[in-house]
Amino acid sequence: MSVGHTSIVLAIKLPFISTVIYVDSLDIVLPFPSTVIYVDSLDIVLPFTSTVIYVDSLDIVLPFPSTVIYVGSLDIVLPFTSTVIYVDSLDIVLPFTSAVIYVDSLDIVLPFTSRFIYLDSLDIVLPFTSIVTYLDFLLPPLATY
Repeated sequence: MSVGHTSIVLAIKLPFISTVIYVDSLDIVLPFPSTVIYVDSLDIVLPFTSTVIYVDSLDIVLPFPSTVIYVGSLDIVLPFTSTVIYVDSLDIVLPFTSAVIYVDSLDIVLPFTSRFIYLDSLDIVLPFTSIVTYLDFLLPPLATY
């Protein structure tokens, strides 16, 4: 996760379209084609295939089978089942249900509905509309008043 620029993060709400992807550690928004995957800790954008998974805290890219899930703060890769969700800031793995959403910077798990979106760097949960996308941090002058 990127650090800094928290004082300006409230200044921006951009339209969401299917051709935009948020590139966190680069602090920019780039066009998104289906052949691109964002590799955070490497600060690069690599070709995406269904056989590749990004393992953040290990700073590596590993083969991806459908039976593997990345557990970031544990710095390990664990078997994945539909009954497991990764809870990062708690450093634990909890049972997953469709009624639960993980709220990272609050270090809590809140009920999930389609009316909510998680805004990480704001440490809040805001109403969700189709014209709002999550932007963790933006460099000036994009987010300046």
